[in-house]
Formats: sequence, C-alpha cells, structure tokens
Amino acid sequence: MGEFNNTTAAERVKLSINLFTLTVPPRFVQSPETYHEGYLTWDTTLTCKIFGYPPPSMEWTRGTKKLLPVGRHRILGKDLLIKNTRWNDRGPYMCRGTNKLGKVFALIVLKVEPVGEYITCLIPI
Repeated sequence: MGEFNNTTAAERVKLSINLFTLTVPPRFVQSPETYHEGYLTWDTTLTCKIFGYPPPSMEWTRGTKKLLPVGRHRILGKDLLIKNTRWNDRGPYMCRGTNKLGKVFALIVLKVEPVGEYITCLIPI
C-alpha cells in the first residue's frame, strides 16, 4: 500500500484506467440499405457502418461465398468499392463485422442500371 501512495497522480490515473476495459459487441451504427443502385461502367460503393470495441474485423462476400469481382474490388475500411460495375456484379453482397464478443451481418442487393443518355434539344429563338 505504501508504494501506491508514492506514485504521482498521473501514474494512479493510468493504473486505474488499466483496471477497467470497455468492451462492446459489434452493432450497426446505421442499418445498410437492402437495395443499392449501381450504374453500368461507374464505380459503386457499398457501405456497412459497424461499431464495436475492440474494433470489429470487416469481411465482404458475394452472397455467402467469398467471390468478389476479381481485380475490380477494394475493401476500404467499412466500404466495398466495385470499380467499373458490370451487369454480372448485380446480386447479393454480405458485410460481416466480428470481434471477440460477437458478430453482425447484413445482406445488400446490388441492382445495376444502365447510364441514361441525355438528348439535347435546341429550340430556335
């Protein structure tokens, strides 16, 4: 007990913080949308906002399989970026956040739409 009395206030605060560790199971900060529109030849970003402590590890899969668009996808934190979206990219994608306290997951269905063509009409004055 005498050694504790000889510590500085900063050392006592550090010691008391180390005795208490906050843990939070993964959960959605905001539920992802069920359907997401992507556009043919554009880049598409799917987002899963998951929080937890320790920070959950994120995993993206195509449905229940690990098949993502080869050479055209990047996982950026909680986002899945699909570059140059194609027709065969449409369908279900799953995001999963896991830490030692549990896991959460969501299914997002990507709909791919063609990019509309704009017709310019000139009206004579």
